[in-house]
Amino acid sequence: MLLEGGAEVEAPISNNNTALHFAALRVCVEVCRLLLDWGAKVDTPRNRKYTPLLEAARGGHLSVVKLLVERGADVNVRNVFDRNASEEAGSFGNKDVAEWLDVVVKKWDLKENVSTLKILNIHV
Repeated sequence: MLLEGGAEVEAPISNNNTALHFAALRVCVEVCRLLLDWGAKVDTPRNRKYTPLLEAARGGHLSVVKLLVERGADVNVRNVFDRNASEEAGSFGNKDVAEWLDVVVKKWDLKENVSTLKILNIHV
């Protein structure tokens, strides 16, 4: 694999997007997990301030959204359109993702760590 050969996990591929951005947008949960395990930054903003979480939310990929949140993605980060992940999901008609993120935003104090989600019984 390229990563084992020394490829840079954060290298921009196209339009300043990383492999994690592409995997998040194309609902490749296992690829996202692999990239995160190899050190991909969960909140790297790229083109139009989109993070992998914003890409996954826009695409309606709940499984990827949950993984990214579990790995520490900031649910309140905003893109150039001033939308957070929940608002981005809603603007593209991804109601299930928007509703799940709304619960996270309302119940998760961002100063706490991911274990707070489990305490609040929000499954990721």
